[in-house]
Amino acid sequence: MGGVWWTINDSKKQKEKELFFQYRPIINSESLISAEKNEVSKIILENKGASELLDIAISCDKDWVEFKLNIGPGGRNVLFPNSKHAFQWTCPWEKIKKCKEISFTIKGHTYLNVNMETTFTFKVTLLQEKVNLVLIKTVGFDNLTSNKKKEYH
Repeated sequence: MGGVWWTINDSKKQKEKELFFQYRPIINSESLISAEKNEVSKIILENKGASELLDIAISCDKDWVEFKLNIGPGGRNVLFPNSKHAFQWTCPWEKIKKCKEISFTIKGHTYLNVNMETTFTFKVTLLQEKVNLVLIKTVGFDNLTSNKKKEYH
């Protein structure tokens, strides 16, 4: 009986993984973001996957960066498959121009209730009244298939 129970549970887990890989969201960021002094900036995220990312939350490793969300139906933050969305963010000019790097993390879950997290790290370069953020690293994690975060460039 124990062997049958284990086989059924293992088959169920394998099927969930197969469905996840077939229908997972694949979240990318633009590789260059420009922020002008005293302007609201945007980070464009793209979902190249076959499923939506639900209940999105975006954070930054700098606590003085603020995001404006609320993009989906009924105020639900959703990034649909094969779509792009620009998320507004603001930060004090005097603080961002002193940074060397800045990271944005997007969290959400799939319709299969798999929690996903992707962190984008940008190098900060100052050009007079403008800051350019150049993507240097992307780290992804999901709680179904990985115990540790996967880094890709």
